Amino acid sequence: MDAESIRQAGQDRYKQSKALYQRLRKEKPRDLDTLAQEFHEEAFAEIDCLDCANCCKTTSPIFKEGDIARLARALRMKVPEFIATYLRMDDEGDYVLRE
Repeated sequence: MDAESIRQAGQDRYKQSKALYQRLRKEKPRDLDTLAQEFHEEAFAEIDCLDCANCCKTTSPIFKEGDIARLARALRMKVPEFIATYLRMDDEGDYVLRE
């Protein structure tokens, strides 16, 4: 696959994921875990992350305010202390892991 094909496939998947996310936001959460598990299994039937695992090495997850607050509370830290210790802001203005 060439880079343009990969980029286009990523954009198509993003649109599908965004539409799914919007639909799930309206659904009652009782089935959410089941749906997420089904989607997870479907995706990983096609993708074996252990083949390369490069995204885990190069791409940090994005931390939203709610995530930061919960993690700080779990670590018995104040939010600014948690951010200063573990996070940095990326080029797009999102909090990501320092390392």
